[in-house]
Amino acid sequence: MKINSEDHNHKGLIYYRSGQYAAALDEYTKAIDLNPNDHVAYYSRGFVHSRQGQWTKAIADYSKAIKLNPDHAEAYYERGFMYRMKRQYSSAITDFSKAISINPLYSNAYYRRGYEYSRIGEYDKAISDLSRAIEINPRFAEAFFSRGLAYDKKGQFDEAIADLKSAVAVSETPSYIHSVNQFIGIIERRHGQN
Repeated sequence: MKINSEDHNHKGLIYYRSGQYAAALDEYTKAIDLNPNDHVAYYSRGFVHSRQGQWTKAIADYSKAIKLNPDHAEAYYERGFMYRMKRQYSSAITDFSKAISINPLYSNAYYRRGYEYSRIGEYDKAISDLSRAIEINPRFAEAFFSRGLAYDKKGQFDEAIADLKSAVAVSETPSYIHSVNQFIGIIERRHGQN
């Protein structure tokens, strides 16, 4: 029986899921050696590189996956996240925007782009994107939280507190709920309301 690139991709996924990253990388590389046009193998290998903190290698693999499949929204998203990790915020925003243009219902891409807009002080754009993420996924606690922070930065205290309370209401993670509640307390004290 002849082994093809899909077999190596499958083995790579099994190794990845079991935390055996070196073996996963080896399998994805074998898949690429057998089929240099296998965008899935490049994407998957990039994903493993990203989990190992090898952002430059991840970007290279995501870029190759995108070149082979320009409609791969997830590859743009993941490459954008790697640019974010390298503090290349403009490139991150560009990639999140491309992911959104391919998949207009990609709530995580709206969230990440909104987060980056907030990071660079473009709070109106951040609020718009985070609102769209929430529209798509009404239980997106992190989007409520980030939008609340953007409102706080704009001095819109009531909207900020409302969003932070919404983050608490939709979250199912006790430690997250505790952290957000602490942050609500900080904002309320800062604004003289307790």
